Amino acid sequence: MERPKLELEINKPTHIKLLFDEPIVGESQYGKYFLYAVSNGNGNEYSLFAHDSVHDVLKACPKGTEAIITKLAAQRGKKLVTTFSTEIVEKASKEELTVPNPKQPQTNPYLENMLQSFEDAIKVQEKFNGMANVNQLAVTMFIQRTKSNGLAT
Repeated sequence: MERPKLELEINKPTHIKLLFDEPIVGESQYGKYFLYAVSNGNGNEYSLFAHDSVHDVLKACPKGTEAIITKLAAQRGKKLVTTFSTEIVEKASKEELTVPNPKQPQTNPYLENMLQSFEDAIKVQEKFNGMANVNQLAVTMFIQRTKSNGLAT
Protein backbone atom coordinates (compact mmCIF):
# COMPACT_ATOMS: atom_id res chain seq x y z
CA MET A 1 0.00 0.00 0.00
CA GLU A 2 1.39 3.35 -1.00
CA ARG A 3 0.84 6.09 1.56
CA PRO A 4 1.00 9.82 0.83
CA LYS A 5 3.83 11.75 2.47
CA LEU A 6 2.84 13.48 5.71
CA GLU A 7 3.75 17.15 5.44
CA LEU A 8 4.17 18.85 8.82
CA GLU A 9 2.96 22.43 8.94
CA ILE A 10 5.01 25.00 10.85
CA ASN A 11 3.85 25.56 14.44
CA LYS A 12 0.90 23.16 14.01
CA PRO A 13 0.95 20.08 16.28
CA THR A 14 0.28 16.87 14.34
CA HIS A 15 -1.06 13.80 16.16
CA ILE A 16 0.25 10.47 14.83
CA LYS A 17 0.02 6.78 15.68
CA LEU A 18 2.77 4.35 14.67
CA LEU A 19 1.57 1.51 12.43
CA PHE A 20 4.71 -0.65 12.76
CA ASP A 21 7.35 -1.37 15.43
CA GLU A 22 10.27 -0.10 13.33
CA PRO A 23 10.83 2.40 10.54
CA ILE A 24 12.33 1.63 7.17
CA VAL A 25 15.90 2.91 7.22
CA GLY A 26 17.56 3.81 3.96
CA GLU A 27 20.00 6.06 2.19
CA SER A 28 19.26 8.63 -0.50
CA GLN A 29 21.12 11.46 -2.19
CA TYR A 30 20.22 13.58 0.87
CA GLY A 31 21.66 11.11 3.38
CA LYS A 32 20.16 8.57 5.76
CA TYR A 33 16.38 8.54 6.19
CA PHE A 34 13.86 7.02 8.60
CA LEU A 35 10.49 6.23 7.03
CA TYR A 36 7.61 5.60 9.44
CA ALA A 37 4.11 4.42 8.53
CA VAL A 38 1.68 6.47 10.64
CA SER A 39 -2.01 7.23 10.90
CA ASN A 40 -3.55 10.53 11.86
CA GLY A 41 -6.42 9.15 13.93
CA ASN A 42 -9.01 9.70 11.18
CA GLY A 43 -8.25 6.45 9.39
CA ASN A 44 -5.82 8.10 6.99
CA GLU A 45 -2.39 6.52 6.67
CA TYR A 46 0.77 8.44 5.76
CA SER A 47 4.50 8.01 5.25
CA LEU A 48 6.54 10.13 7.66
CA PHE A 49 10.16 10.86 6.81
CA ALA A 50 11.31 11.58 10.36
CA HIS A 51 13.97 14.16 11.14
CA ASP A 52 16.85 12.75 13.24
CA SER A 53 15.49 14.38 16.42
CA VAL A 54 12.03 12.89 15.81
CA HIS A 55 13.54 9.46 15.08
CA ASP A 56 15.55 9.62 18.32
CA VAL A 57 12.25 9.81 20.25
CA LEU A 58 10.25 7.33 18.14
CA LYS A 59 12.88 4.63 17.52
CA ALA A 60 12.20 2.78 20.79
CA CYS A 61 8.41 3.04 20.50
CA PRO A 62 6.35 0.01 19.49
CA LYS A 63 3.45 -0.15 17.06
CA GLY A 64 0.41 1.71 18.38
CA THR A 65 2.37 4.44 20.16
CA GLU A 66 0.79 7.86 19.80
CA ALA A 67 2.80 11.06 19.59
CA ILE A 68 2.44 14.73 18.78
CA ILE A 69 5.03 16.22 16.44
CA THR A 70 5.36 19.97 16.00
CA LYS A 71 7.59 21.56 13.39
CA LEU A 72 8.96 24.79 14.87
CA ALA A 73 10.58 27.62 12.95
CA ALA A 74 12.66 30.51 14.21
CA GLN A 75 14.42 33.38 12.47
CA ARG A 76 18.19 33.38 13.13
CA GLY A 77 19.50 36.49 11.42
CA LYS A 78 18.64 36.04 7.76
CA LYS A 79 18.19 32.30 8.10
CA LEU A 80 14.99 30.40 8.97
CA VAL A 81 15.87 27.48 11.26
CA THR A 82 13.46 24.58 11.79
CA THR A 83 13.42 22.24 14.76
CA PHE A 84 11.00 19.53 15.85
CA SER A 85 9.23 18.90 19.12
CA THR A 86 8.11 15.30 19.66
CA GLU A 87 5.96 14.35 22.61
CA ILE A 88 4.83 10.78 23.34
CA VAL A 89 1.12 10.84 24.19
CA GLU A 90 0.60 7.15 24.79
CA LYS A 91 3.27 4.51 24.50
CA ALA A 92 1.81 1.21 23.40
CA SER A 93 2.72 -1.98 25.17
CA LYS A 94 3.89 -5.01 23.23
CA GLU A 95 2.03 -7.23 25.70
CA GLU A 96 -1.72 -7.42 25.95
CA LEU A 97 -3.33 -4.47 27.72
CA THR A 98 -4.03 -5.24 31.34
CA VAL A 99 -5.97 -3.37 33.96
CA PRO A 100 -3.48 -1.83 36.41
CA ASN A 101 -3.72 -2.93 40.01
CA PRO A 102 -4.62 0.18 42.07
CA LYS A 103 -2.96 -1.34 45.17
CA GLN A 104 0.34 -1.62 43.33
CA PRO A 105 2.45 1.56 43.71
CA GLN A 106 3.56 3.29 40.53
CA THR A 107 7.26 2.90 39.83
CA ASN A 108 9.59 5.60 38.63
CA PRO A 109 12.29 4.13 36.37
CA TYR A 110 14.55 7.17 36.82
CA LEU A 111 14.43 6.84 40.60
CA GLU A 112 15.05 3.09 40.42
CA ASN A 113 18.04 3.60 38.11
CA MET A 114 19.49 6.34 40.32
CA LEU A 115 19.13 4.24 43.50
CA GLN A 116 20.72 1.24 41.81
CA SER A 117 23.54 3.45 40.50
CA PHE A 118 24.32 4.77 43.99
CA GLU A 119 24.24 1.26 45.47
CA ASP A 120 26.65 0.05 42.79
CA ALA A 121 28.90 3.11 43.24
CA ILE A 122 29.14 2.41 46.98
CA LYS A 123 30.17 -1.19 46.20
CA VAL A 124 32.91 0.09 43.87
CA GLN A 125 34.12 2.54 46.53
CA GLU A 126 34.26 -0.24 49.14
CA LYS A 127 36.20 -2.48 46.75
CA PHE A 128 38.83 0.24 46.26
CA ASN A 129 39.02 1.22 49.96
CA GLY A 130 37.33 4.61 49.60
CA MET A 131 39.44 5.80 46.67
CA ALA A 132 36.48 6.26 44.30
CA ASN A 133 34.15 9.28 44.25
CA VAL A 134 30.66 7.84 44.86
CA ASN A 135 28.78 10.79 43.32
CA GLN A 136 30.76 10.76 40.08
CA LEU A 137 30.46 7.00 39.75
CA ALA A 138 26.73 7.04 40.46
CA VAL A 139 26.02 9.80 37.95
CA THR A 140 28.09 8.06 35.28
CA MET A 141 26.27 4.76 35.88
CA PHE A 142 22.90 6.52 35.91
CA ILE A 143 23.55 8.20 32.56
CA GLN A 144 24.63 4.93 30.98
CA ARG A 145 21.63 3.04 32.39
CA THR A 146 19.10 5.60 31.19
CA LYS A 147 20.64 5.66 27.70
CA SER A 148 20.79 1.87 27.38
CA ASN A 149 17.25 1.40 28.79
CA GLY A 150 15.75 3.90 26.36
CA LEU A 151 14.80 6.34 29.13
CA ALA A 152 16.83 9.29 27.87
CA THR A 153 15.04 11.53 25.40
